[in-house]
Amino acid sequence: MTVSRRQVLSGLGASLLGACCHQSPSILTIKRSPVLGRHGLLNMTGGTTEYDSRVPTADAHAHFFNATDMQAGSYLVGPVANEAGLSSDFRELIRFAGEVIDLIARLIAPSASAEFSHLRSLYPDLENLSNQDDRLRFLDDEIDDHDKEHSGKVFNALKRRGFVKEFDTYIERTAGKKAAGQFQLSGELIYKTVSDNRDEYDALVGELESGSIDIVREALALIEFIYQMLTYRLFNIRKFQKAFSVRSKLTRVDSVADVLVDFDKWLGRCEAYSRMQDQITLHSELARITGNFVVPIAAYNPWTAIEDGGEQLSMIETAIRSGGFRGVKIYPTVGYFPLGNSKPGVYPNVDFEHPNLEQLDTSLTKLFELCIECDVPVIAHGNHSMATLDEFYEMAGPKGWRHVVEAASLDGLKINVGHFGGDHVDESGNRWSKQFVDLMKRSEGLHGDLGFWDALADGERIGEFVRIANQPLGNGQRAADRIMYGSDWLMLLTDPDWRSYADRMYENLVGEIEADDIVKIFQSNVQLFYGAGRTGAEAIS
Repeated sequence: MTVSRRQVLSGLGASLLGACCHQSPSILTIKRSPVLGRHGLLNMTGGTTEYDSRVPTADAHAHFFNATDMQAGSYLVGPVANEAGLSSDFRELIRFAGEVIDLIARLIAPSASAEFSHLRSLYPDLENLSNQDDRLRFLDDEIDDHDKEHSGKVFNALKRRGFVKEFDTYIERTAGKKAAGQFQLSGELIYKTVSDNRDEYDALVGELESGSIDIVREALALIEFIYQMLTYRLFNIRKFQKAFSVRSKLTRVDSVADVLVDFDKWLGRCEAYSRMQDQITLHSELARITGNFVVPIAAYNPWTAIEDGGEQLSMIETAIRSGGFRGVKIYPTVGYFPLGNSKPGVYPNVDFEHPNLEQLDTSLTKLFELCIECDVPVIAHGNHSMATLDEFYEMAGPKGWRHVVEAASLDGLKINVGHFGGDHVDESGNRWSKQFVDLMKRSEGLHGDLGFWDALADGERIGEFVRIANQPLGNGQRAADRIMYGSDWLMLLTDPDWRSYADRMYENLVGEIEADDIVKIFQSNVQLFYGAGRTGAEAIS
């Protein structure tokens, strides 16, 4: 059955759609220089000691947006809840969260402009601390104080909109009455779930009967995801860094691509509450103060670009040339192929509002040409997942990228296919990842990352991946020369074991592929890809 866009979004309700159409006050109203903190004020790069033996790692794909930066409700109700493998009960819990999160975000989540102002308020205290460790401890105290207070606010907001009752009912129905008695949602439980100190969380979960543990941990992972979507982006960066740079045992992330998204029009008629220009300004500042621990990646919306007379392209070009941005993200599965939409028989016959298809292809081509001119890559969701409609899953696959690879005018374009096709096998029995390798043979700029490839992290299909990585591409290269580690954080938060993702990925691959390939996948390929041929610290400065 064909489902219309209006049906997909109908669960949000008229009040939500009406409430979300107001944007936040703009950073541009602040009458001072947008760059406020000195470079490296909160430096998060490098090892903890001179003799750190863990594997230096660069993450090609992560997100530090919050719910004001996107249509979070529509995203949960549609792409997230549409994911395969979810139980019907858990799917409905996700959809219920989607029905309330936009309203909650506009009440308690910091917009980009509000966070920019909050950064300004922190700088005097940070500047008075000459020791970098003291500054990071100051930030950790700020985060913990915020989490204690904000957990209560999030709980009260969820309770007022009926989600707490829905959550408690879900736990009782799926995990049993005993688990429901132990895990009634509260501000205290939210704090224990999101806190940097995991001892109390682990102790609580350890009391559960074995049949209930996975259900409860999955439900609490959803709570953590919702919470982090309602808080400061800088705080999320620090939590990411502590998990993957400070406390990981085998790997050490020293830089991470900070990828923005833009779903305006595709997921509802409302624009994101935080203006895109404000998001760009904020993330440029976040890169600066973290010593380029985060490498910002702009977002492009081809539908918006059709209507704005070149404003978005100009904004992105400025972000690249003077704001430290090192790439641009598109998200095909909201409703478009990377190219070829206007070709006969390509775009699916669905009841879904979209722009003129020829203009859509022209809009995407203009972005790709700008990326070639500025020598930065385009990053795209490249897995059979997170689609607005079932018919849109294919838009992330090899089919759309063939049109890009075959376009002579786009020769030289650097592309990162996020998730690298994952585990998906098409109707003919062909793996997307293998098909992407075949496209690599035709395009020297095509790469792929391992973001949220949970099968690999769980030790599944390692042999298949090794065969893919060893595929020859020509010119002396193999696929391993173009595959990059990635996490897809904060989407990775939906995995209860997200903190060990990098270590598990490394542990499953080391010994299975050559040592040189480990270095390439976990570090140098990422640095070369985003650093335009430069390596090391220079690549992200």
